[in-house]
Amino acid sequence: MHHDPSQSPEDPAGTKLADRHPAQDTHPVPDTRTGRREWRCFLMLACVGLPLLMVVAIAAYGFVVWMLQIFFFGPPK
Repeated sequence: MHHDPSQSPEDPAGTKLADRHPAQDTHPVPDTRTGRREWRCFLMLACVGLPLLMVVAIAAYGFVVWMLQIFFFGPPK
């Protein structure tokens, strides 16, 4: 495929890069629906997901210690 240097390069959307305003790439307009969705996902992870994960991790650690005491080390003295 031969590239003609007289033509402007194009981005994947087909817009000629030379015809675009420079601020279009550096300052995109945020989509409010996406922002709300991201906040909702963040709050779900921070307030529900991570606390549940920590409870499960601590319970698993306690179970491992309990099983080690039953089978190998005996009760603490």
